[in-house]
Amino acid sequence: ADDRKALIDEIIDDEKYRALYRAVELLDDVHREAITLFYFEEQSIKQISDIMNKTEDHVKVILFRARKKLKEELVEPQADSSSRI
Repeated sequence: ADDRKALIDEIIDDEKYRALYRAVELLDDVHREAITLFYFEEQSIKQISDIMNKTEDHVKVILFRARKKLKEELVEPQADSSSRI
C-alpha cells in the first residue's frame, strides 16, 4: 500500500510540474525569462538585473507580475490554452 501511495504521489507531483512548465511557456518573453532565471537557474535578483539590463526593482516587479499570471493560469486555466498570457 505504501509503494502504491508513493507512486501516486510521484505521478501527481510530476503532473503539477508539467502544468507549471506549460504555464511558464505561456508567459511573454520578459516574464518567462525572469521566472526561468530566478526559479530554474537559481540566479539572484542582482544577477537577473544584469542579464536583463533592468534595475533590481524592475526585476522584482516583473517576477511579481509573472507569479501572478502563473497563479491565475494554474488556478483558473484559460479556455484557449494556446493564447499567450
